[in-house]
Amino acid sequence: MPMSEPIRILHVFSSVNRGGAESRTLDLYRHIDRQKVQFDFLVNTNPPGDFATEIEEMGGRIFFVPRFTMINYFSYRRAVTAFFGENHDFHVVQGHLTSSAAIYLLIAKKAGVPVTIAHARNTNAEPGIKRLLTHIMQRKLYRKADLLFTCSQLAGEAFFGRKAVAAGLVTLIPNAIESRNFDFCDDKRKLLRRELELEGKFVIGHVGSFTYAKNHGYLLKIFNEIQKEVADACLLLVGGGGGRQQIEQLAEDMELTAKIIWAGKVSNPEDYYQAFDYFVFPSYYEGLPGVVLEAQAAGLHCLISDTITQEVAVTDLITFMSIKENPAKWARMIIDSRNYTRLGRVQTLVEAGYDAYHQAKKMEEIYLSQPQKQVMLIVPNLTQGGFEHTCVKTARLLSPIYKVVIVVFSADEIAYDVSGLDVVNIRCGVKKSPAAKMLNVFIRVRKVRKLKRLHQTDIAYSFGITANIVNALSKIGQAKTWLSLRHFDDVGRKRFIRLFLNRADRIISCSQEIEVAMHKEYGYDKAVTLYNPYDIAGMCELAKSDVADLPWSDEAEYLVAMGREDDYKGFWHTIKILYLVKQKLPQKKLRLLIIGKGEFSEYKELAYDLGVSEHVYFTGGQRNPFIYLKKGAIFLLTSTAEGFPNALVEAMAMGLAVISSDCPTGPAEILLKDTPPRHERKEVYQQEAVIWGDYGILVPEMGTERKFAPDYTIEEERTTDIVVTLLSEPATLSQYQKAASQRAADFTTEKYVSKMMNWIENE
Repeated sequence: MPMSEPIRILHVFSSVNRGGAESRTLDLYRHIDRQKVQFDFLVNTNPPGDFATEIEEMGGRIFFVPRFTMINYFSYRRAVTAFFGENHDFHVVQGHLTSSAAIYLLIAKKAGVPVTIAHARNTNAEPGIKRLLTHIMQRKLYRKADLLFTCSQLAGEAFFGRKAVAAGLVTLIPNAIESRNFDFCDDKRKLLRRELELEGKFVIGHVGSFTYAKNHGYLLKIFNEIQKEVADACLLLVGGGGGRQQIEQLAEDMELTAKIIWAGKVSNPEDYYQAFDYFVFPSYYEGLPGVVLEAQAAGLHCLISDTITQEVAVTDLITFMSIKENPAKWARMIIDSRNYTRLGRVQTLVEAGYDAYHQAKKMEEIYLSQPQKQVMLIVPNLTQGGFEHTCVKTARLLSPIYKVVIVVFSADEIAYDVSGLDVVNIRCGVKKSPAAKMLNVFIRVRKVRKLKRLHQTDIAYSFGITANIVNALSKIGQAKTWLSLRHFDDVGRKRFIRLFLNRADRIISCSQEIEVAMHKEYGYDKAVTLYNPYDIAGMCELAKSDVADLPWSDEAEYLVAMGREDDYKGFWHTIKILYLVKQKLPQKKLRLLIIGKGEFSEYKELAYDLGVSEHVYFTGGQRNPFIYLKKGAIFLLTSTAEGFPNALVEAMAMGLAVISSDCPTGPAEILLKDTPPRHERKEVYQQEAVIWGDYGILVPEMGTERKFAPDYTIEEERTTDIVVTLLSEPATLSQYQKAASQRAADFTTEKYVSKMMNWIENE
């Protein structure tokens, strides 16, 4: 729908004269849809400059504040504060004047401007005290703006730092020109050369203001060497600036004045490129000079300083050379390559993205879009496990919407596909001694705090107790701290909980029982429940592949369990249940698959002692466990404790009937429509032995004592009876398999993302 009023973008410059950055911004202004986006300008020169009339004709406004001189810091702040106090209609403030950007961008943000942008336009400043003070003012500028733009990688690194660029915080916005205006035109060339009396001469051209960066003194030395050999050589200088008088004096001292044309500032620079024969540009530093792009569009051979970013070499017309070389070497290069067939290269620039029309459309999208929030996910490692899986899944789901980075303490072994995700390894893995562990916590906190500042983190969300501690202790002002509790046992770790409780802006549990426990045990009212996300369609697609490594080739009925080797998974119960079922159903061909990472040596020994080792297969850790799950008829969860068991839902998605220990927490919420409190469920178990739930069967909690001896608990025997019933009654088995599939569909990624977005947007 059309907008009633365009959004207004305030560009901050020293003036709106014909400088490089100003010209590039006006190029965009001419092509942007001004019914949607309007430009205004805040300058510190009066009169404002060459483009003032054109800006006002296009609907822009020009405002004035005094120039920032370092020594007027406080009066400058007062002036800028007063300005934004009186002018409230800017959607974006884009600071091209980076020496004082740290001042006016922060003031603009406090005044309610939705988006602030720091735009790096150069790679350096004039030497001396000015450069030092400018660097001090620009220090950590990346923290003080919502968006960071740069015209080149070198400029981005110079102003925001290499770490900010490497972290992907800086957006490359190449300088773009109205390229078709500079296309080679022989008629224009002849006309201007005739007007300037340049016919028959070899014209060296330069476009740029007379400032230190442009290095006009070195240019004169190059030309001096050229004119010694080429009698008809002429130097045509286009541009103004306060340093011109000094260069004119130097030219007079070198007796070159008669061969130099001082064109000054012109309103039609595109025509002057036609009059040039060669473009020479020996700058000390640049961002990404638009004049070099213009020269290429006009088909000119260009010899430029190697201090300029390589990104400017869009065509094969560019040659780089060091300004440390003798000027005679520059002269020789120019003389030897002066004879060439001149052809405009407009189309090449357009295809490379340096055309103002196309750039204007891109900028229009950026201005009209909302800035992405920065989300940091913190996890100890990415080895196989429940919360590690949820962390990676969360990153995948949120990345299309927000800027997401995963911070991992150690990436020595990654069990999940993290391709395309931004993963930062701080290389602070597990330590053994108590002293080393304590020191490691401080190192992790320091590194994560730095990363939060670097990434301008809005939300820092951690997975696991150790990550929670680091996230809480590294809390910084602007970042909301979200901690996750994914295991009921974590609630009882009071020493750790109290360490981070007061620093948490939100505690996210994967179970309602954990949320309730946080209210009761700690009086914490910011705990919420968020069930884990599952891509059911994706799982089913992965499950279509075949299993190639099973030790059996005959048909059989499979029981399946899944989880890494950990005592709380209670896999000794699972193996004993298999043995008991085989005793009751000797005619059945039964197999047990245990999917998960670990050695399982004790479990293998137990299977051997019970005489079922030939019927049990440990698959090891699997990136695609679904090809194994789909072979199963019944899934057994014998855990002594859980948070929200991913394996249970994944098995249900694959259509397995599930029998689960009613451990804290998760299974009851998954398998029952209406979940009664734990104490009520315990009363049921005393009367009914098990709960035949809506989506699966619950048995009482399994014993926590590790028992690898061939004796059996009442819970193991009750679970055995349920397995026997399901395997003996195909209709009942089919009923629970279908119910499991239907229930799994309730835990979709869409519901997870919707809840996450609601929290993120309302922080």
